[in-house]
Amino acid sequence: MKRRYIAAVLIAIILLLSGCRTVSDFSEEERDAALHEAGSLAVDSAFSTILASPASFDVIPQSAAPMVEASSYVPGLGYLIVKWQSLAQAMYQTAISYYPDYFKSLISALQFPATYAMLDSDTSVIDQLSQEKHDEIEQQILSRMEVDLDISAFDAALDLYNDYLLARSNIDQTPYVMLEIDPRPELSEALADFLLSEMRKAEAKVRTTPDLSLNSNFVKVFALGY
Repeated sequence: MKRRYIAAVLIAIILLLSGCRTVSDFSEEERDAALHEAGSLAVDSAFSTILASPASFDVIPQSAAPMVEASSYVPGLGYLIVKWQSLAQAMYQTAISYYPDYFKSLISALQFPATYAMLDSDTSVIDQLSQEKHDEIEQQILSRMEVDLDISAFDAALDLYNDYLLARSNIDQTPYVMLEIDPRPELSEALADFLLSEMRKAEAKVRTTPDLSLNSNFVKVFALGY
């Protein structure tokens, strides 16, 4: 609370020294630069948090929930699922370091046709990124998964689960539906959504409590109206 109060006081001093400019007083170029910097800072902040707690992303696709549930009573299934989680988390932790530069390059290429309106309405840079590039981001993640992610343990778990379904069907004399899953497309979509969500939260923070050690133009722009 004390740090936020001090930050508010310092921002007020900056605004007084700058002649109490409003958002409209900044040029289009200044507002554009501030928005791009907000997006870049959001990437840095979000990935700092993500890299500190990589297990925050669930590597089990939702469609595999029946298989996970069965792991408590199908011998060997739990072991294979844990093995899959270990392999997928290792890939995720290795690959995640690639994405900050990737997202920054996408943000640097964004065009903001109405910077004043974006600032006045508190429109998110990451929201615009998601609207324009979500499919591209998802495809980029999928492409890397198809090369880097070993799904053999997941496939082995799936085979064992389907064998269990078949055996139960033969005993009960009831039809069964095999579970057929490639985890990569589903995880690519989930990871894209997860990363964009984390960056969106980080952007809100850097815009509402700008770091006073950053350049004064950025601080002045985002100290106005908040």
